[in-house]
Amino acid sequence: CARLDDLARLAACPLIGVAVLFVAKLVSDRLTPFDDDHCIEEEGNLAYGLRRIGMYLALALAIAGCVKGMTRESFPDNLIWLAITSVIATLLVGACMLIGRRSMFPWLSMREAVANENVAVGVVELGARLATGAIAFSVFQGEGEISDGVVFMLLAQVALVACFYVYELITRYDMRAELKNGNVAAGVTVGGWLVSLGLILSACVSGDSTDWVTDLSLFGLWSVFGIILLVVITWLGDWLFLPRSTSEEQVTKKRNVAAAGLLTGLN
Repeated sequence: CARLDDLARLAACPLIGVAVLFVAKLVSDRLTPFDDDHCIEEEGNLAYGLRRIGMYLALALAIAGCVKGMTRESFPDNLIWLAITSVIATLLVGACMLIGRRSMFPWLSMREAVANENVAVGVVELGARLATGAIAFSVFQGEGEISDGVVFMLLAQVALVACFYVYELITRYDMRAELKNGNVAAGVTVGGWLVSLGLILSACVSGDSTDWVTDLSLFGLWSVFGIILLVVITWLGDWLFLPRSTSEEQVTKKRNVAAAGLLTGLN
């Protein structure tokens, strides 16, 4: 019986995940101002494809967190829990992606970026959505109340957006101009930094809740510490691993995607 229960779980969890992803696709198709399937299947628009890949990966990470958080005794109770939390996670991730896009790129028309096949912007959006998915994975795998998870998910998303602007301040080039002009090296650098931030923030929201004061204090403390450490590592990576030039030169003048990828991997 235990073995049959495990087999049923192995079959049911992916099916629920696929169903949630498909519903998310249909909703996204209705909300976006362009023909999604045409952009991908007919035009082969990589910029839009990266955005859609980011959405699917973010939702898959959130659903994986829900699967890991199944702690009910009976299989039917676990399935009900998975279905409910997957829907909640999908709505929350969608809201966070919308918040992130409008907060990070108020100066950029997504319709224009997609029409121009701006891969640099697509890479940044991919990174931002992966970061959101990583945070959601940690939030939904815990055993606390769902309401607590929603609060910390939103707090982490706000921190992610704030750190995006911190990164813009510490870069020695005009990040917005480079992204608008389709500089893929800049997109890789920014997108990679967002993924690194997402992993840091996901670690800060992981674990079970104790009380609000302790949880909020620890979240703030570890978030600030992790972000400062990431800034230091970014600076050291530039100094130690690009001895003959700087990241500014590689990104803006040479548009060197290989060098940008190297620095992203170090972060």
